[in-house]
Amino acid sequence: MAAIQDLRGSLEPKLYAVTADVTLLSGDLKKVGEKVTTAETDIARLQSNSKRFENQVHFLTTEHKRILARMEHQERRSRGNNIRVVGVPGHTQDLIEDKKMECRLQCEALECNNADLEAQYQHEKGEGSGLHHHLKRQELQELVEQQARAYALASQLQLNDVSDKANKLLVWLDKQDREQSQDREIMNT
Repeated sequence: MAAIQDLRGSLEPKLYAVTADVTLLSGDLKKVGEKVTTAETDIARLQSNSKRFENQVHFLTTEHKRILARMEHQERRSRGNNIRVVGVPGHTQDLIEDKKMECRLQCEALECNNADLEAQYQHEKGEGSGLHHHLKRQELQELVEQQARAYALASQLQLNDVSDKANKLLVWLDKQDREQSQDREIMNT
């Protein structure tokens, strides 16, 4: 029995050491398992991204081929045409000049109408207020807005004298708006 006790005494520490080693190895295997799971997740994500990247590369390659084909087509077409245009064609320049003249005449006509309506408005303003006065005021406002549009069109056609008139018109519109708000205040009191 003593021999069994001695054998047992010598084997027990070794058994505890082996048990401790097995426990450590088990913990390490769990860590490795977690890392493997993380790696598998990363691999799946990378595969998904690579599919998306593959699709994008395919799309861009197709688009590049389409653009190259279109460039070749345009190049062949331009070689076939081989026409060079320098400056504005004469008939286009005439159209521009006609449009400028038409705008000038329209602006002048609107200015005359504006002056007549302004005089009529001032005359009626002195006589009193009412529905007739309000309607004339609206008519004047519509005419002024029409004139402003004509001036804007003319300024797009680079008519310097007309754009100066447009600026004056905008100042006049502001003045009229102030007068109209003052008239409303007077009517309300």
